[in-house]
Amino acid sequence: MSERSDDKGMGEVKARRLFSESLSSTSQSRKFIEVMRIVLKGVDGWPTIKQMADLADVSVRTQQRRLRAEGQTYDQLVEQTRAEHSVE
Repeated sequence: MSERSDDKGMGEVKARRLFSESLSSTSQSRKFIEVMRIVLKGVDGWPTIKQMADLADVSVRTQQRRLRAEGQTYDQLVEQTRAEHSVE
């Protein structure tokens, strides 16, 4: 995962902090997915599910459970974010 050089750049430290804060939220799954969207929009390329899980310091399985709790898959999240990003 490489950082963007423009103002949308997402530093790894910032992303990890956002994920950490999302875990203390009362609606963890929804907040976790919001953070994933922010991270996806802030990096060049599209991180794999493993890269995103590593960044969030959770297992891929935990990430999948959180996505499923909100009725989504990682692929769906990436595709939705790509679509939103292409419109911007």
